[in-house]
Amino acid sequence: MAQTGVLPQRYGEGLFRVVKETGKYQEVAKDLSAFLALLNSNDQVRDLMENPVYGTQERLSFLEGLQQKANYSDPAFGLLYVLVDRNRIEHLENILAAFDERYRRELGLVSAEVTVAGEIDSSTQDRIKELVQKITGKNPEVDIQSDPSIIGGLKIRIGNTILDASVKSKLERMHQALLEPEQASS
Repeated sequence: MAQTGVLPQRYGEGLFRVVKETGKYQEVAKDLSAFLALLNSNDQVRDLMENPVYGTQERLSFLEGLQQKANYSDPAFGLLYVLVDRNRIEHLENILAAFDERYRRELGLVSAEVTVAGEIDSSTQDRIKELVQKITGKNPEVDIQSDPSIIGGLKIRIGNTILDASVKSKLERMHQALLEPEQASS
């Protein structure tokens, strides 16, 4: 679960309710992500949006001009307009995270990061997906990464929970267990 404040949660939930009526989640998320990327990558845009020297009217004029070029969806533009008008654009990233979290909860989706020692075939990937689905009871979106340092086995991270069945961690636990009797006698 994303760590967002009350304000981003409220805006994210409100946006979700609006988008749920239209069914255009992907489009709205893409539009807001594009604006966020512009904000994060362009110093002039960030300065305009965050520097108190510029007035709300200048920011809104810029946003309206951008809307003519980018053609953001109505819910995305509406949210951006409200955020700029109320000087809350700095919350956009957390609002987008809250919006995404709410959408994923609605669809019963869960993200899992899986680390394996090397490349795996598609049938093994499918078995890992089934395992994550059994563990969570939700539809998993699995991101599989390779890390030779775990030697073998796998690590699964779902939110804040980590299931570590790697050979490396087993060896570390065995090593620690072997050292414990020595440390107790010292």
